[in-house]
Parts: sequence; C-alpha cells; structure tokens
Amino acid sequence: MTSLNFRNANLRGRSFKGQDLSDADFSGADIRGANFAHAILVRANFSHAKAGLQRRQAIALLALTLTLIILSGFLLGYAGGIVSSLLAAGNQTNPYALHSGIVALASLGIVAAITLRQSLAASGTTTIAIAVVAALIAAIATPDISAIAIFQTLSLSTAVAGVMVSALSTALIFNLYGRKAVLLSSPLAVLSIVLGALFGIAGTDSDQAKLLVLSCVITGTIALPLLALGGYTGWAAWHENRCYALIRSLSLKLATQGTTFRASNLTDADFTAATLKNTDFRNAILTRTCWWRSQYLDQAQLERTYLEDAAIRQLVISKNGQAQNFDYQNLRPLNLQDANLRDVSLIGADLSEATLQNADLSRAKLTQTQLYRANLTNACLTGAYIQDWGISTDTQLQGVTCEYIYMRLPTTTDPDPCRKPDNRQESFSPADFSDFIAPILTTLELYRRQNVDPRTLTPTFKTLDFFHPQGIDPTAAAIALQRLAESHPEAQIQVVALEGRGQEKIRVQAQVAGTVDRSQLSAEYFAQYGEIEALSAPDLQTLLAGVAAKDARIRHLEQLVASAIGKPKFYVETHYSLGQTTSKKFSF
Repeated sequence: MTSLNFRNANLRGRSFKGQDLSDADFSGADIRGANFAHAILVRANFSHAKAGLQRRQAIALLALTLTLIILSGFLLGYAGGIVSSLLAAGNQTNPYALHSGIVALASLGIVAAITLRQSLAASGTTTIAIAVVAALIAAIATPDISAIAIFQTLSLSTAVAGVMVSALSTALIFNLYGRKAVLLSSPLAVLSIVLGALFGIAGTDSDQAKLLVLSCVITGTIALPLLALGGYTGWAAWHENRCYALIRSLSLKLATQGTTFRASNLTDADFTAATLKNTDFRNAILTRTCWWRSQYLDQAQLERTYLEDAAIRQLVISKNGQAQNFDYQNLRPLNLQDANLRDVSLIGADLSEATLQNADLSRAKLTQTQLYRANLTNACLTGAYIQDWGISTDTQLQGVTCEYIYMRLPTTTDPDPCRKPDNRQESFSPADFSDFIAPILTTLELYRRQNVDPRTLTPTFKTLDFFHPQGIDPTAAAIALQRLAESHPEAQIQVVALEGRGQEKIRVQAQVAGTVDRSQLSAEYFAQYGEIEALSAPDLQTLLAGVAAKDARIRHLEQLVASAIGKPKFYVETHYSLGQTTSKKFSF
C-alpha cells in the first residue's frame, strides 16, 4: 500500500476522523483545526507540521478572554465597593456597618491566604461555609443584622468569583499570547474594576464628596490586590502548580479546540519540531512517539497520557535526562533515541518496549530497570550499573558500546560494585560486551521456558571472570589458576563455569570470597598466564614436573578448558543447572 503524501499541504479544518493513515507524510503541513480523532496514524510523519487553532477559532477565543477580563474586574470592583461602603459609611446608615465591614475585610484576607497556601477550591469551600453561616444569621437576626450579613456574603462570594475568573482569563492569555499580553490586558481589567466599583459603592451626593473619595480609595485597596491574586493564580496554574490544576485544566479545555488527535493511534509517529499549540492528545496511544524539539506541547491537552508529567514531557522533547532521577517511573512507551542519559537514575523504572537506540547511558543506574522488548541498539552502556535489570531475549542489544560495566550498585558495606572486566586496567573490546551478555540472554530464555523468574534467584557468591578473546592455552590457564589459588587462599577460588566459542573467546568463571580484590586477582592471573604461555616446551615440562603433586587437578582443569573449546557452553551466575549450563565447581 502506497503511503499518503500530504507534505506541506494546507489541511486546515480537514477531517480525517477514524481513517487509517499509517505511514502518511504530513511533514510541514498546516493542520490547524484538523480532526484526527480515533485515526490510525502509526509511523505517520508530522515533523515541522503546524497544529492549533484556525483564525476564526482564535478570534472567538480572544473575544471570550476579553469578556472574562472585563467580568473579573467588574466582580472585584463590585465586591470592593460593597466592603468600602460599609467601612466608609460607618454608623451613618446602619449601626452595624463599620463592624460588618471589618469582618468582611478580614474574611477576604482569610480567603486570599487560603488561596495562596492551598487552592482556589479550598477558598471556594470556605466561602460556601461562611455563606451558610451568614444565611442562618440572616434567618434569625434583626432586619439590620440580616441586611449586613447579606452584604458580607455578597461581597465575599463576588470577590472569590472575581479571583477565579481572573485566574482563568490569565491562564488563557498565557496560553494564547504569552506573558506580555497579560501586562497589556491589565488596563482593561482596571477599567472594569472602576465600573464595578460604581455599582458597589453606596450612593452619595455632592455633599459627601469626601466619603466618595474615601470609598474609591478603599475599593482600589481591596480590588487591585485581589486582581493580582487572580493573576498570580492563573500564572501558577499555567506553570503546572498542582494547587491550581482545575484552572489549568479548564483553560486547556477552552483553548484546545483546534487540532485534535483524541484517542488516535500515534505509535512510532514523528512530531519532530512540530508546533503543537492548542492541540488535543487526550487518550491517544503514544507508544514510541517522537517529540524531539516539538514546540508548545505544554499548551496541549494531555490527560491520560505520559505527557501529563512535566519532567517526562521535557525529557522526550529535549532528550536530555543527564543526571536526572526517574526512579520507579513508568517510562514504558517513550522514544529516547539518541538521548543523553548519562548518569541518569532509572532504578526500578519500566522502560519495556521503549526506544533507546543510540542513547548514551554511560554510568546510568539500571538497577531493577525493566527493559523487556526495549531497543538498545548501538546504545552506550559504559559504566552502567545493571544489578537485577530486567532484560529478555527480545531486548535488542546489537552494537552496544561498553568499555566496562558494574554488576552491583556500590553500598557502604560493599564499595566494590563488581566491575566487569574484573581487572580495572582492562576494558571490553568492541565485540566483548556482546559475548559477555550472550550467555546471560541464553540463560534467561531457559528461565522463561521453565517459568522461573530470575529476579527471585538471589546471588550467593561473587564471581571473577577471566576472558581470553584470542584463544587459550589450557595448560597455562590451569597452572595460572592453581598458582593464584595458592597465593590467595583467603579468596577460596572455585571454578564454576567455562564458556567457549570455538578456539577463540574463552571465558573461565570462578567463584571467590566477597571480601577479596577481584581486580588484583584478575591482574595476577593474566600476568601468571602470560609468563607460562611464553615458556618453551622444555621449560614447561620442567614446570609441570615441579608441580607433580598437583598434576591430577591441573590435568582435570585442562580437560575442562579443552571441552569448552570444542563444545560451546554458558554459565549461570547463581549456579543453577539449566540445560547446557555448567555449574560443576572445581576447587583448588
């Protein structure tokens, strides 16, 4: 089937709802207002595409935002006017007016503090509680007190409503036009405060000019801080402060009436450098979707996707997670191809099915990280910690770059994290890591066939691996191991496994005590091996004659090495005997 080509096309307002558009090319297209809801967009290319609102939608949203600005200012001005009239009038119209104004002002202060410290929802709940109390008072009190209680409740409710509308309008302005537009809209809000104040301040005549001026000053003193509170709340909501998540969610619902990908399948789709402002991705399937350098993704509707998390969203956009912490997070469907993940902590994280191709995972903490069916092709794992990591036979590890790796995380009681190769002066050659990991993968396949979870098998001993990538001399290896064991009886060296792939790439694995320096043992072994291998045949016979008492054990180990050369074997670090696994120990 030939893929559809919409490259650089004008698709504004077009509907592709429910269509199968797999592999379609939308690169550079104008998809503002387009409908891709429930569409199948597997491997679709949206790089450099422009999503968002159409012009008529943007105009309608601007009109709504301006209306909300005017309404918020009017409500705040009206609330401030009521309180100021009570304070300024004193006892002239009602003997309880002054006290009532003070109580109303104090109530506004309490509600404002609750809004700052908790949320708008909490302040709304407080307002409702105060309104209920005021209603009860009004029902049983004298007419003068009842009227005052009603005015107090009206001022408080109107003020809270004004703050909420101000927050919503501010969040919308941030969404549509940015912070500069907030400053430009401020004069409109102030003018609407003046209009609201005219309705809120009690009527005065020309003989009460001083009273009118005082009321205006009090109104401004009340309304302007409340306007600033609404503006701050809207700003905090837009910057994903969880206390104001409701305002952010509502502003996004209003603003994301443009391009929609709701419930679409975007597996392996590419949004590189796409503009995604005012776009709806709710419930979309975003497995391995590429967001590299996409713009305005924070201004899209992202409910029920991994993009809701700001840290994960920034990670997939920048592909820079260096030294960051994503422990125990669900990163299962992410596309982190070419990502910089040096020194990242992924302890217990789930990266199954994720794309980590060409990623730099140098010194990454991959302890208990789940990487089932993940793609690590050509990734760099140098210095990574892979204790109890979850890999499977379908984890793609082709071409992995790795100079050395750690099998454990260091602890205060065990500062040596079990480096491989054991000799700290050595590194894996380009092909060594693949040879190192291959038997482990084979063992995992055997575990899978026997329904065994390898994470439940606790390693009892530490291991020491002697790699011979260019072939091995069985006699020299046997004598070198025997000498190493004699020189370090505290190491309790036991050969537990041999792996061979023909005449080359032979590995001897030994079990050693956990307190010994494995790097030193490895260096001594290869020094001894090199000296013995370099001996002439007569000198070697003389050496063998000198160790006749131990000849039987040396010959036995020679036979084991020769067997490994002739028949491929692999090892299991936990010494479980499965399939062809060699778990027989050979002690010195």
